[in-house]
Amino acid sequence: MRDPLDRYYTPFALARSCVSVWWEHAQVRAAFEPSMGGGAFVEALQAHGVTVAGCDVDPDAFGLRAVTSSTIRDFATLSRDECARIMGQPVEAVVGNPPYDHAEAHVRHAIDVADRHVLFLLRASFLGSRRRIRGLWREHPPRRVWWICPRPSFTGDGKTDGAEYALFWW
Repeated sequence: MRDPLDRYYTPFALARSCVSVWWEHAQVRAAFEPSMGGGAFVEALQAHGVTVAGCDVDPDAFGLRAVTSSTIRDFATLSRDECARIMGQPVEAVVGNPPYDHAEAHVRHAIDVADRHVLFLLRASFLGSRRRIRGLWREHPPRRVWWICPRPSFTGDGKTDGAEYALFWW
């Protein structure tokens, strides 16, 4: 049964690996986490000295409490200026694991919000849509895509959902 808030939190080790591989190419000082959830990307970014702010739709999301500035909102409803106000500065990067059902909307919005970088953990099948090939990929081709291997578990029991995952960097 699917969680009504699409809460399938990123494992901390996976978030640390994602941020570390990206860090070799793009060091940032500040990042906005648009789906703070369990706080894995928050912790991974903070371990690199990054100032993190963000949001989540779930008022009980642990990630909201792991930063000094956050809001309980859907990222897609926040303007670029609102994100910068929450951040306390222009948003240099947007980093996280968006809700699967709204992934493309979150990618597009993150590209509009971020000054320089967007880094999202997404299902690898995100590459395969005809609509995205004609739209998103033509308009905003990613700088790089890293395949995640082995397949991660988001359920805490080590079981996987049968999907492959990748780290996308715009």
